[in-house]
Amino acid sequence: MKAFRSVGLYVPEDVKMISFDDTLYSELATPSLTSLNRQPENHCDIMGGTFVPNFTMGVMDVQTIRRYTDKPVDCHLMIENPSNKVDWFIKAGANIIYIHPESE
Repeated sequence: MKAFRSVGLYVPEDVKMISFDDTLYSELATPSLTSLNRQPENHCDIMGGTFVPNFTMGVMDVQTIRRYTDKPVDCHLMIENPSNKVDWFIKAGANIIYIHPESE
């Protein structure tokens, strides 16, 4: 949530956030987060090679997945400065985007 605040966005006014798998962090966050206990059907791990050591998928992959399914597509951005790239994945068709606040 700190990453969103750094670019002038606030939870829940501007950005809706949820947590998966009923994590303790969802209860400790301010404001608290809704937590869903489900496994997303179309999950994309996006790795930039600096925050994590390799690169697996990108915007073009998300666009391709979106063309072949109407089901929700979620993207896990394991990249540095993800707030600078969230729009790319929204435009590519992602319905849900996860970021690591410590990567800002």
